[in-house]
Parts: sequence; structure tokens; C-alpha cells
Amino acid sequence: MSTQFFGELQEHSTAKLTILNNYVIPWMRKIVLNPWGSSNGCLIIDGFAGQGKYEDDGSDGSPLILLRNAIDFCRQAEERNWPPPKILLIFNEYSSDNYEVLKENIKEFCGLEFVEDEVGFTSVPSYPSVEVACLNETFEQALTSLLKQVGPSQTLIPSFCFIDPFGFSATPFEIIKRYLKNESAEILLNFIYEETNRFIKHSNPKIQEHMSKHFGVTDLQELKDLIGDNTGGERKKIIVDYYSRQLTENAGVNHVLNFEIKKNGRTKLILFHATKNKHGLKLMKKVMWGVDETGSYLFDDKKNPEQIEFLFAKEVDEISLTEQLAGQIYEHFKGKKNVTEDIVHDFVLFNTDFPIEVFMNNSLKFLKKQGKIDNVRKRDGSKYRHGFSNVYIDFK
Repeated sequence: MSTQFFGELQEHSTAKLTILNNYVIPWMRKIVLNPWGSSNGCLIIDGFAGQGKYEDDGSDGSPLILLRNAIDFCRQAEERNWPPPKILLIFNEYSSDNYEVLKENIKEFCGLEFVEDEVGFTSVPSYPSVEVACLNETFEQALTSLLKQVGPSQTLIPSFCFIDPFGFSATPFEIIKRYLKNESAEILLNFIYEETNRFIKHSNPKIQEHMSKHFGVTDLQELKDLIGDNTGGERKKIIVDYYSRQLTENAGVNHVLNFEIKKNGRTKLILFHATKNKHGLKLMKKVMWGVDETGSYLFDDKKNPEQIEFLFAKEVDEISLTEQLAGQIYEHFKGKKNVTEDIVHDFVLFNTDFPIEVFMNNSLKFLKKQGKIDNVRKRDGSKYRHGFSNVYIDFK
């Protein structure tokens, strides 16, 4: 792979790295500190680490973003007298040239030096609870080796894998499926949509073999039949839905989100987030929504309001979105009594495209003002004053 890619941080790369950064910061803390987390710490894998930063402007690439976040967490723990958080980082880069540059950039960043021919984790100077392994393998080899070490009867500690390849041939679905079988494993995958779409019906047998492995099937005919003569947004929706079903039905995850990234008005990438944990789903919805700011789960460097998008038309204001969610909530719950806010919360989380924090309470307030909520009362019998915490809700 040419090093030209690492020369400059392009706008569409900024979007995916922002999502990575904004998700990993709270994810590490939730895993290590929360009651449903693990005292054994967490593992973060960067399957296509690259050089670590971009040459032209020195911007951090994914490895340095992850390493910086781990060190920042350690500093926060020191300030607040928390136990040092145990964070394991695996940076894998297949290109030997990029791998050597990656190690140098890590050394420059935090003083960590890797001993030649020594395999395993090395502690970061001054922050020994952060340990880093740097690998020079294919993504499939790196993940296979990790899963072999864990063994069939054990499971990984809570882990997050960032998968950002240069093409579809490097990410066979089978290894992603094996990784996701671990209960607390999740991924953020850069699905190379433009190339996938272009070659999905290519006649070359080798390309078809790679494409089949990419989707985790022995025969692509079912997907080709679904695509048929569809083009544009319909074709894209079929491909994205098909891969999403592979993740939920064959890899055993409960929740899949996707975020579309366009360049010059054309879909380049689809980011897939897959997790079994509703806390992860809730956090990623909030992060993806925040990056786009319009609620469309889409980043487009052209900002063209005419384009086809997955979830919402652009340029809608917050009031309109609040009313949209209010309509969905009411349609689902109308006529129902004794509905708790937790039940509404799970409906919004699992069955709508909206993040909880931004719109749920405002939507309930809107319904109450419209007279579509008959009664709200405290579950503990105390006097109700306002809000939707610890309440029963009666929908008209």
C-alpha cells in the first residue's frame, strides 16, 4: 500500500476518526468503572493501524488516538485516586514499511520501545497499566492468533476492535464472526462500500471468492438476486441490510448501527458498529448523531441537501425531530397504561433512530402538552411534580 494515503488526513477520514475517538473515551471508562464492567480491564484492537499519524499535518491516526485516550484515562485515575485502569492495546499493521514507521511514531509519542523479535505486550513508560502489542500480520492472522490464545473454552475480556481496511479482500466475515462470538466483543468496521458495490457482480472468479468471504457466504447468488436491477439508494440499502443481517443472525450480535460517509456526493464508506450490549448501542447512537449534527447518521463533504440519505432529510430542526419521535412513541404506546419511563427508553433505543439523551424527554413533554398523555404519577406513591423519572405514564 502506498504511503501517499497517510500523507494527509482527508475529511471523510476525519469523520470516522472522530466517531472512534468520541466512542472509545467513554467506552473505556464504562468498561473499567461501571458495575456491569470488568475489573480485568479492557482490550482495544486496531486491525489496520497504518503509520500511526499522517505525515503532512502530523494529525493522529487511530493508534495514537487510542493510545492518547488510554494515557488520559490513567492521568484521570491518578487525579481522582482510582486504581490504575488496565488497558491492553493491539496495533496490527501488515505493511512492513508502515509497521516500522508506526513503531517509531509510538516511541516518539510516549517513549515506548519494542524489543526486536520479542512478541507480547510492553508497558507504556510512566503508565504501566497500559500495555501495547505491535504486530506485523494480516488482520486475519492477528485475530486468529489472539483467539487461539484465548482458547475455545474461555472468553476475551471486554474488547473493542476497530477495523479500517483498504479493500474488501482483507476482512473475511468468518474471522469477524469468530471474534464477535465473545460475549463482550464489539466492532467498528469501515465497510468499503464503493469497491464492494462496484465488484459485487464482477465475473472474475478470484474477485468473487474474495467477495463471498467478505460477506461470509459460499454463494453470492442470493445477494445478487436481491440486488437485481436496483441502483442508487435502493441498491445500497439492500447491500447494507444484507451485511447487517449477517452480523445479527450469523455473528450473534444484538445491535447494529451504520453511518454513511460520502465524498464528493458519492458513498465511499459505511461504518458498521456491532455489539451485544445495549449500553454500547446507546453510546454509539449518541456519538454518531453528534458527528453529523442533523440526525442523518451521514457525513458528506459536499453537504448536498438533495442527496439520498438513510434516515432523515437534512436541514430539519430539532423541534421537528422531537415531534417525529413523539409521533413514533405515541403510535406505539397509545391507549396503554402504567408504562414506565424504562419501557419508553428501551423502545426509543431499540426501535427508533433517535439517541436517548437528545430527544426522549422532550418528546414526552410534547405529548403531555398535546394532551396525548392522560396521567403521569410517581411509582413510589410520592407526589408527582414534573419530569419523567421513576413514573408510570398513561397514554390516551
